[in-house]
Amino acid sequence: MDKLTPRAVSLLILTLFVRSTFAAAPTAPPPLKIRFDGAAVIASGGTAGADVLFTGCTRRYADYSSRLAFHLALAKAGANGEARYTIPNQTVVEPNSFWIAADVSSGSYAVAAPDGTPLRQLSGAGSFANGNNGQTNKLVSGLTYAQVVLVRPGIGAWTRTIADGGPADRDGKSNGHIEGGPDDMTPIGAAGPAPKKYDKDDLVFIIAEDQMAFFVTRIGEK
Repeated sequence: MDKLTPRAVSLLILTLFVRSTFAAAPTAPPPLKIRFDGAAVIASGGTAGADVLFTGCTRRYADYSSRLAFHLALAKAGANGEARYTIPNQTVVEPNSFWIAADVSSGSYAVAAPDGTPLRQLSGAGSFANGNNGQTNKLVSGLTYAQVVLVRPGIGAWTRTIADGGPADRDGKSNGHIEGGPDDMTPIGAAGPAPKKYDKDDLVFIIAEDQMAFFVTRIGEK
């Protein structure tokens, strides 16, 4: 058998290292899929038996006026990984609406709207900053009113309504933007106390009801 040259040995070691590194690299969870059936919003592709968070906004027009509604609920995924949220007192999903579903176990999510309704995703509606302790624990948004939802995969979900200058606005001023943090949030379902800081892979959803728009980011994702 021919002996390998030092260069060939180096190349072989590098090839094996690259293969093993990429084989072991974690992959992002596949996205959920959302469909509508009557008054139900149905998410598929979730983790069997896990909580699926549903949130979104609807706008209904009637008598020359419009009514906005914010929705937030948890539902258990069945053995087939499917979960559903049925909108109270409705027979169909409002056409002018958008919906977010997030698997609290895996962190996979999806955003969808009924046919004919465009999704309005806000750009740069939220940024994160470190506190004096060096931990990422502050959210700053140029919005003046927002519903904020945090999902920490495998742990739980929390929410907070923030209005500019209101009691939930950390800077306490009416100055055209809002500030908040994870430790200000309220548990959803059986989640424990709110976390002290944002962690890598946390999902943060910011929903602007008045604009029928949303912003979503996964902490640490480029």
